[in-house]
Amino acid sequence: MNAGEEEQAMDEQAMEEQERAATRAGNRRRTVRRVVAIAVVAALVWWWWPRPEARPASVRVAAVGAVACASHDPRFADGAGTPATTDPDDLGGWCRQAEVGALVTAAAPDALLGLGDYVYEEPRGADYRNVYDPAFGGLRGDTWPAIGNQEYKVHEANTFHDYFAGVPDEGWYSYSLGQWHAVVLNSNCDIAGGCDEGSPQYQWLAADLAAHPDRCVIAYWHHPRWSTGLNGSDDRTDDLWRLLATEGADVVLTGHEHDYERFEPLDADGLPDPEGVTSFVVGTGGQAVYAPDEVVGGGDLAGSRRAEAVGSAIRIDDRFGALFLTLDPDSFSWQFVDITGTVVDDGTAACSKGQPQ
Repeated sequence: MNAGEEEQAMDEQAMEEQERAATRAGNRRRTVRRVVAIAVVAALVWWWWPRPEARPASVRVAAVGAVACASHDPRFADGAGTPATTDPDDLGGWCRQAEVGALVTAAAPDALLGLGDYVYEEPRGADYRNVYDPAFGGLRGDTWPAIGNQEYKVHEANTFHDYFAGVPDEGWYSYSLGQWHAVVLNSNCDIAGGCDEGSPQYQWLAADLAAHPDRCVIAYWHHPRWSTGLNGSDDRTDDLWRLLATEGADVVLTGHEHDYERFEPLDADGLPDPEGVTSFVVGTGGQAVYAPDEVVGGGDLAGSRRAEAVGSAIRIDDRFGALFLTLDPDSFSWQFVDITGTVVDDGTAACSKGQPQ
């Protein structure tokens, strides 16, 4: 190879090396662009893709039932209510829903668990708007209501469903309360299609509990399974209670009776058991409170003194108030607070399936 040919070969080699370098640079740029594009797409997917919300470690809830008088009730007194007297018929006064509502609203709970009977005696839509709503309407969006017997005094509880839009017609459903699983049942058993084993409600409850085996459970409905109050213990919900007790539920709340009562933990038979279910009756929402030996006008308010129910730890029938519960991952605590702000009953208990924090 002469000098000219050698120089030409070197030039060609240099050009090939430049082309290879350019190709490598182009490949690197394309790789970088692809990596950037993938990162952008991944970021967009992360941003827009639905993600489950983390449940808070603890929640504080309020619970109450037996709430508001009708506006045409003379004891309503334009919303002021009637003060307490020494008359056995007026131990706590009447129509004090505004004070109970103020107590609960000021506490700013994460949720309000409604235990039924929101408006008496025939719950008209106007009374939901003009009596119940001024007292508790600030918590309407955070209220998870059970259906009481008063609600069915109008056709298919339609004023209840109009006000609390979204509650299933059958009246039973479940949801999450922090780390806890909450179950709402319908104790108007004849209307609900039954509460006994084999009923649609029972079958739904069994499936719902089976789907949440590792969660602390709070359940609530209207008529108490256990009560020392005017109407006493109601065995229509016995099968539901037994199922909850057998599956390790922790708390059951009810209303209907116009008093506050807490029971020691009870087993499926309603007998004291430290591993059982803690049961509360909270019918102190404002309409009236009364003891089981009072006779006040007949009908729903007439009764006779009954023996104290087995396992009853405390019963209060002379004041209005609400129950407040703090639900932690491995325990729960409670306070019953009256409308003066006085804590009348309180305590703490472990959750049977809780996870330590």
